[in-house]
Amino acid sequence: MRSASAPAIACHVLSKNKSNELTNSSLKFMESENLATVLKVLAIGELIVDKLPSTPPRIKPAGISARVISGALSTAAISKANRNSAITRAVLGSAAALASTFFFYFLRKKMGEKFKIYDPILGVIEDILVIGTGVELSHSF
Repeated sequence: MRSASAPAIACHVLSKNKSNELTNSSLKFMESENLATVLKVLAIGELIVDKLPSTPPRIKPAGISARVISGALSTAAISKANRNSAITRAVLGSAAALASTFFFYFLRKKMGEKFKIYDPILGVIEDILVIGTGVELSHSF
């Protein structure tokens, strides 16, 4: 649902749970505590920007690209750290990001129309789901 959330969550988890598998990997940077902090700030910024009327729909090419890349990066790093195929999981992560981009976009629009809910309120509900899922995932490692 958010392009900055997956990398922020993955980086947070990896910075707290260092893996020998990432020691000589090009994904080593995902264990950085400083990067985790920067990504969390960016994720918070995205939560705010999402509510602005000037924000383009997430199904525009830039939004889709950001989500696909962040899904691939996040799943590759977590997978590599857990001795799984980073490439296979990156493909799956990008596919999941692509599917969820469209699913949650159209769900949010449909819910707004059906229940006459102001769109930024639906955005806050999405934010709660993203944050709650991220917290739960970070506790599972």
